[in-house]
Amino acid sequence: MPLNIYDYSPYIDEQGEISLLNRIQGMIRYGSDWYSEMQAQQKIITRLQKFLSDRYTLIRNFTLPDEEVPIPLMLIGPQGILVMYATNVAGIFEAREKEWLEMDNRSNKFVPTQPNLVLRTVLFARAVKNFLDKKGFAVPEPEPVIIFTHPGADVSTASPAARIVLSDALNRFVTAIQATPAVLDPTEKRTIIELFRKVQTVTTTEPKSGASLLDKLNFSTTQWIVLGGMLSLFAIIILILLALLLANS
Repeated sequence: MPLNIYDYSPYIDEQGEISLLNRIQGMIRYGSDWYSEMQAQQKIITRLQKFLSDRYTLIRNFTLPDEEVPIPLMLIGPQGILVMYATNVAGIFEAREKEWLEMDNRSNKFVPTQPNLVLRTVLFARAVKNFLDKKGFAVPEPEPVIIFTHPGADVSTASPAARIVLSDALNRFVTAIQATPAVLDPTEKRTIIELFRKVQTVTTTEPKSGASLLDKLNFSTTQWIVLGGMLSLFAIIILILLALLLANS
């Protein structure tokens, strides 16, 4: 049986596609890197599906209660919980404990850069652990993992707080997961997965006070197209009027 996947990603249609409109909404709500991160997640999912069976469950973009930013990827299996952050960035980096540094082309030295991918992933894993603790699950600490899908990413490490997996090492990473001793029995694993599913169902049905303006408008695709056309026409009219004013001055 194939890998179990529960995908709670916003702005994705039933075919798993992200329309141009949804892409814009996602970037407005979650930042300019959102779309590239979604693409990176899909690359990782495709790879995991080739190697992992239904002994493992992948939960994508799970939103904890009272939080706005979803946990990108959680892999739950006999070996515990992996909290994975997918990125498509390229460059020369260094992960030093909880620091995230990038090579500066001018000085040829590593300098701190934002966003701090190590700290971000560690905080995701800590949030999952705190959530499970509050629910009474004494599970091992979820492991934070940063996975790079771009072959142009080169990362040196010095006791990083998160595991670093480069694009050419993803297959070895999956093999290593399966070779790790089990820490969760089937009942514990199933109970945790059902908890996440139950909580996510409640979370997604409740209105969020922090919803973006585009979410609150709740226009259909046709309405957005009409609105976009009207705005474009309005912009053209303004440009014509400005050109006439300049010509007559």
